[in-house]
Amino acid sequence: MKGYTDFTLSYMDVARFNVSEEDKKLLKGAEYCRYFGYREPPNSTKPYALTSAVWHIVVARFIFAIVFIVSVYLIIEKSLQYCHSTPHLFSEWSRQCSSKSVFLL
Repeated sequence: MKGYTDFTLSYMDVARFNVSEEDKKLLKGAEYCRYFGYREPPNSTKPYALTSAVWHIVVARFIFAIVFIVSVYLIIEKSLQYCHSTPHLFSEWSRQCSSKSVFLL
């Protein structure tokens, strides 16, 4: 879990803010604040800019959504084609079931 937490949390430099003495006691000497986001650290060449991981995640989510939608469409389409191509099977089965009065307890 440590690697995942380090990957998903970004750093914010606490020195950027005017912190009161009371708040400094709460910080207990911390130099950085962690928050959810995929941003560059404050000491990089582009501080707080979006990392490439953000775009990889967006693309992966988009691809997953497209693949999911297409697969659901194809499954429904194939099942409808099968049902329309074999109506006699269903009608025979329903006739057999209705002619036999079988009750399962």
